[in-house]
Amino acid sequence: MAEINEPTLNPGEGYEQLRADKSAYEDFDADAYFGGKGFGFVKLQQLFIEHLLGAR
Repeated sequence: MAEINEPTLNPGEGYEQLRADKSAYEDFDADAYFGGKGFGFVKLQQLFIEHLLGAR
């Protein structure tokens, strides 16, 4: 669980560099993402909520 405390930005990288990467939001292909098969995001979200609620 210690990895949850590790930052995902590279050393020296900040908010400005994150915003400069347009592939994360402007060039994002939502149709391919939401229409994709096999991602399992719904199941992952269900498991996450169940974990938070203590159901699992």
